Amino acid sequence: MIMSTIQNNTLIYFLLLVSICTGFSFNCPAQIPPPQNSNPPEGQLANSLLWRITENGLTDTSWLFGTIHLIGQRDFYVRPSVKASLQSSEQVAFELKLNDMSMLMSMNELLKLQGNETLEELLDPEQYRELTIWVEDSLGAKMEDFEHKKPFALLQLALQRLLPENPASYEFYLLQEAVSQEKEVFGLETMQDQMAVFDSIPIAEQIEWTLETLRNLDSMKGIWQELVRVYQRQDLNRLQQMIVEESPELRSHSEVLLNKRNEIWIDRISRLIAEKSTFIAVGAGHLGGEHGVIRLLQASGYTVEPILQ
Repeated sequence: MIMSTIQNNTLIYFLLLVSICTGFSFNCPAQIPPPQNSNPPEGQLANSLLWRITENGLTDTSWLFGTIHLIGQRDFYVRPSVKASLQSSEQVAFELKLNDMSMLMSMNELLKLQGNETLEELLDPEQYRELTIWVEDSLGAKMEDFEHKKPFALLQLALQRLLPENPASYEFYLLQEAVSQEKEVFGLETMQDQMAVFDSIPIAEQIEWTLETLRNLDSMKGIWQELVRVYQRQDLNRLQQMIVEESPELRSHSEVLLNKRNEIWIDRISRLIAEKSTFIAVGAGHLGGEHGVIRLLQASGYTVEPILQ
């Protein structure tokens, strides 16, 4: 198995599901992904990141697209069917309302520890020393700048070390297109909702995940490359295995990290697609599995079909 330790599976989860976007340019040529498998084994989803939503009283077709939040420029590729589906939709929904700058700016406040807590108080001396060396030597920053921030803030910085320089973002591309086409943009959850999910993970685990990520940066780059290859194959079944099924540790948090969020989204998605044709873009890790968005929409009475190329 590719992933058998808590740090590796945690890395995959955050790379797939954390929705924090900044501006990127799209100047490098993309690699065309390999062909898909249009005949999946019984009970598994077809290899597709783009799905058509119809029936159940809908008057217009809506679309569901799975993203990977950050990816190298050379691996960034938007299929013509995705562009056409976005163009045909009347409105767009992401995990977060990405054009609400006030909400995105609230991230700094949400990353603060409660009260006057500090990382030095939460970590044992050896953990604190290890983090301090990394922050000061590798980042050229001061540990005091992070004293009152949650470990998740440092985990984000650690994960950025695994990405190619100047990465691309599917969300940012889709947001730019939606704005240029004058489409209204919605969010399926707020920044407060999303941070509350991550806050449900005990601080001790967040700290250990951060330290393990820093200790294993080189080996994790290989895992990241495998994740990109699976995403390019549009293999939602394998992504589900990588995120949950191969990680007993992460499985213990999957109810709050994935399942409950997906269930809440279904109600919000249903309201949006009942009003207008909607293009919905969420992390691909939310699509697969019995509690994924595709199966939940189908269980709600919608016809959800893959767009195969």
